[in-house]
Amino acid sequence: MGKFMEHATSVMKQYADKVAFLNEKREMTHGELDRESGQIYAWLKKQGIGREDFVQIVLPRGPECIAALMGVLRAGAAFLISEKGYPEKRIEFMRRDAGAKIVLEEDTYRQILREEEPLPGYEETSPHDAAFACYTSGSTGTPKGILHEYGTLDLMQHTVPLETSYGDNPHMLVTSMSFILSFVDIVNAFHYLRPMYIVSSEMLRDVTAMSRLMEEKQAYSSTMSPSYWRLCNKPGLPLKKVIVAGEPARGIYHEGENLVIRNFYSLTEAACCILGMELDRPYEDAPLGMPIIDALDVHLENPDGSRVEGPGEGELCLNNTYMRCYINLPEKTQEIIRNGGFHTGDIARRMEDGTYFLIGRKDDMFKINGNRVEPGEIEGAVQKITGLKTVVAKGFDVEGRSFICLYYLRSEAVERNLLDGENLKADISALSEMLPRYMLPTYYIPLEKMPLNDSGKIARRLLSAPELKDVAGEYVPPA
Repeated sequence: MGKFMEHATSVMKQYADKVAFLNEKREMTHGELDRESGQIYAWLKKQGIGREDFVQIVLPRGPECIAALMGVLRAGAAFLISEKGYPEKRIEFMRRDAGAKIVLEEDTYRQILREEEPLPGYEETSPHDAAFACYTSGSTGTPKGILHEYGTLDLMQHTVPLETSYGDNPHMLVTSMSFILSFVDIVNAFHYLRPMYIVSSEMLRDVTAMSRLMEEKQAYSSTMSPSYWRLCNKPGLPLKKVIVAGEPARGIYHEGENLVIRNFYSLTEAACCILGMELDRPYEDAPLGMPIIDALDVHLENPDGSRVEGPGEGELCLNNTYMRCYINLPEKTQEIIRNGGFHTGDIARRMEDGTYFLIGRKDDMFKINGNRVEPGEIEGAVQKITGLKTVVAKGFDVEGRSFICLYYLRSEAVERNLLDGENLKADISALSEMLPRYMLPTYYIPLEKMPLNDSGKIARRLLSAPELKDVAGEYVPPA
């Protein structure tokens, strides 16, 4: 029996009148969450959905998405959130790849509320039953699904230090509903007992309006990428706690006692926040912190697989026995889960006091605004639209800005009549139908030739970021 589900169902009963999740359209109490998730639970049982069955949730950001998620867990099944507004081709791929037996959309949700009586309780599960899947950018050009088991939900409860006093000032959910840190926030919402305000996609794209919203709601806390925090961090914010995660937190700091900022390190494959620390000053190279959950056995490994003892450098590894596999990718699973542990691909340094610092990646993956991106998916989409054969995507973090550059060969573009001066003439807008917004390149840069390494492969590390003053034009302050 899952500890998280036992605790969550108890909270929904005990605090039935307390607001649990809300947005600009609705406040959902724990009692309403209990009822609506119980209705979904009842409906799923009638459809024969249970252990190891996937349910794809395609709903707008909001409390209903949480009720759907909880309904799936109460049925003992596994959820896959594909936030409404994602490209339809991407949603369809995830559906097929995970083998989802049911798709829970708005019309179905409303029908369930009209027709079903709520079912109490929940199905007992094993810690190793399938619980949810998260999809990240894939190096093969298609999204890559990571399957987690119910034991991961129990581990998530230990991620964030709990409080003894609960208030009504909300926690602001700004990360994608399909993002692993959103799941951590949702799990911990049943411990903090603070209302969770689910910020709309439109509001997230308007930072000024977002800042006003946090002031209006007297927001208490939030989890976001360092890039987004840099945009939101304005005088007058009421926030008392901020967790930054997903990318380097260089320079992130708040002076004074009214706001605590913690830097967390996590991966979709690990699900939990693995390392963390409070940022007590602005670091040029912000530390990842120390291990949070002893059961994960965080450690460093040498290239030969031996452990690094004491201070030193190596690949960051851990033992999360509840990360089952990459869906339908057995070779990739064997590549990262070996010798009884999960290999992150990140190279880290451990100091004398046990603090970890990130050095770099073993592969070419990068992060944009907290979202993991593997360049192959972007490159495949651009190749499909343009017909160009040689394209390279690379992410950068320059002067507090995270962005993606797409490099291509000038000669290929000229040959295909795709070059207008220095501009690519292809229908780049078509990319928005294939890729999420955060994966769209900001700059398209023609090169006379690609830099190569000694083996003749493209040397991505030699591709440099453009001078922002050369491509951005004269700076005009926002109004």
